[in-house]
Amino acid sequence: MEKKPLNIIFYWHFHQPYYFDLVTGEFKLPWVILHSIKDYYYLGRLVKDFPEEHFTFNFVPSLIEQIEIYLRESFNVNDKFISTALKPATDLSDDDKLFLLKNFFFANWDKMINPIPRYKELLDKRGRFISKGILLDKIKYWTPQDFLDLQVLFHLCWFDPISVKENPFINSLKKKGKNFTEEEKVEMIRHEFRILEKVLPLYKELWNSGQVELTATPYYHPIMPLLYNSNSAKVEMPGWEPLRNTFSHPEDIDYHINAALCFFQERFGRKPRGMWPSEGSVSKDIIPIISKYGLEWIATDEEILSRSVNDGVKRNSLGEIENPEYLYRAFNLDIGEKPVNIIFRDHKLSDNFSFNYHQIPPNIAVNNFMKYLEKVYDKIPNDKYEYGLSVIMDGENAWEYYDNNGYDFLKGIFEKLRDDKRFELLTVSEFMDKPQEKPKLNHITSGSWINHNFYIWIGHNEDKKSWELLGEVRDDLTRILEKESGNYSDYHKHLAWKSFYVAEGSDWAWWYGEDQSTANDSDFDELFRTHLANIYRFLGKEVPSKLYQPISDSYKKVQILESVGFIEPVLDGIDSDYYEWLEAGYLDVRHSGGTMHRAETIITYIYFGFDKENLYLRIDTRESLKNIKLNNCRIEIVFINPDDFKIKMECRNIEGVPFEYRLFKKEEDQYLEKSVMNDSASAKDIIEMKIPLAEIGALPGHSLSFFILLWDDGNLIERAPEQGPINLLVPSEDFEKKHWRV
Repeated sequence: MEKKPLNIIFYWHFHQPYYFDLVTGEFKLPWVILHSIKDYYYLGRLVKDFPEEHFTFNFVPSLIEQIEIYLRESFNVNDKFISTALKPATDLSDDDKLFLLKNFFFANWDKMINPIPRYKELLDKRGRFISKGILLDKIKYWTPQDFLDLQVLFHLCWFDPISVKENPFINSLKKKGKNFTEEEKVEMIRHEFRILEKVLPLYKELWNSGQVELTATPYYHPIMPLLYNSNSAKVEMPGWEPLRNTFSHPEDIDYHINAALCFFQERFGRKPRGMWPSEGSVSKDIIPIISKYGLEWIATDEEILSRSVNDGVKRNSLGEIENPEYLYRAFNLDIGEKPVNIIFRDHKLSDNFSFNYHQIPPNIAVNNFMKYLEKVYDKIPNDKYEYGLSVIMDGENAWEYYDNNGYDFLKGIFEKLRDDKRFELLTVSEFMDKPQEKPKLNHITSGSWINHNFYIWIGHNEDKKSWELLGEVRDDLTRILEKESGNYSDYHKHLAWKSFYVAEGSDWAWWYGEDQSTANDSDFDELFRTHLANIYRFLGKEVPSKLYQPISDSYKKVQILESVGFIEPVLDGIDSDYYEWLEAGYLDVRHSGGTMHRAETIITYIYFGFDKENLYLRIDTRESLKNIKLNNCRIEIVFINPDDFKIKMECRNIEGVPFEYRLFKKEEDQYLEKSVMNDSASAKDIIEMKIPLAEIGALPGHSLSFFILLWDDGNLIERAPEQGPINLLVPSEDFEKKHWRV
């Protein structure tokens, strides 16, 4: 009997975090549109050239939603990476120039920047290792043409090789390479949106033709087993310490799955048959929920299979599969009311695509891949069963590490497979539909595609803090709506819950801890807390001070010069006496780090000191507040330790000597006014104030933590310090003796 072909399943996962701020309408990072023009359109267009070969693609619904926002807003989209690129180079402010120098080299240096001589020249001119101070100094050496070329080249390097080849205008810009014009820049961005317009229609066409199968992930890409119960992490991490308060909301899984399936029905006219659970994360608890929604199959990693059936998958010392007849089968998960079929990705081969093949020439990588398949084909028995080898991986992140965005490598593989009758490329559902006996699995372990556990999302202390914060905010949300539901429209309730579900996405915890890092770590931390803070904004509640505190330890330590003696400043709003703040501690806000979105901060220095009864604060601004162009300014001093207190000062009320400020204390979900402090502050050239320690419950020897917020027209425009609170120790009676100096 002639041996049957080995079924090959390519399954690509398209996913971006939810970068869109539902309150401000701003995209915080540009990766939705940039990966759309480099990867999403590209892969669909590439497979279309191989009509007899079939593929599976997984779209996260929240990614599609963000693509639609870009298309709806077009050139008016609130994305600083677009608006700053479109701004004429001669009109760039120092803020704009700093933003460009910091952010417009966010591309793979080896594969995307260095091959373009002018881009590499600009990178060398900026420098490989940067800080805010260095960039501010370098601005003056950059010409308008330098900035114009940078604006173009950052976006140009993200166009995929097929689009470059088929688009005469983009091709001409690539060949030109430098000395671009403003008109060319605007036209380039216009072509960027034209490619974006093609992405979803292309995949809808491919799905309707039968060449491609589309599937969905739960709407905002949550780790479903951890939503079901955070203690799911303990199954494969027995030494893991649970959260202080278990997070357990199975009903949220229902939301994410149902919302995803309804979204696909609306956009594509049908629901998907299968699902890639976010990060391949599965557990026995979530299978009944998945089956309830009529999903026929899911996929995860081979290590989950091994852990579920006592190390059933065997590999030799070379990493070669020894029992392919076991791994390359479709199984039937008999858990819940209705069984769900499941396939397991070839871990080694999938990771070769993601992490290894880019390190060798394309032809050698193609040959290595084919030899791997040939060895598998030779080992599988020629019996009545169907066998399918699955390569499942991210559809965007790998290709920027390849020469030519992986085009020569992928094209070479598809050509080899097309011409080799030993292999047949199928969608997952086509493989499932083949007549076959599917072995039953009565158990599946709790884990993901990474190390068959959930460590990367809940193993590190920072991860745990994010989950505990998530649980606390959810409790606030449900309590507020239970007590005050009638005060809110359905629309605002919807936005509050939407913000929460966004925060349940896997991406935020991914970047916490030391196991993962990116140049945008602080942005992801801020985005997570912003989505949670927006819940309170939609409900008209004060945002808890804890949501202004970074979770990541990597950048929240604020370096201050500590005070060395008691002080007694005269509160006159003038830096009139050198000695009155001499022994105070201070923070230079201008050089305290942070995301560097501003070239120059409004608040420049914060001084702090004590006497036996008071905390003294001095706030210096780059010029008098009355000369800074703010419409409706408010300063808040937020204390997070020893208790939740807040001081509010309306700027229009502080242009004089003295002025009053109001002290608020957090009670349940809102700040209540505690007292009005008269004759305790003044402002002219600087702001000086005293805060009675007893009023904020600060005891000698205890810690005191605070930060300062600057608002204008209800928008937070500055936080000082950016990366975390100022932490002080309230002095004891012998403070001056300890710091006595001759």
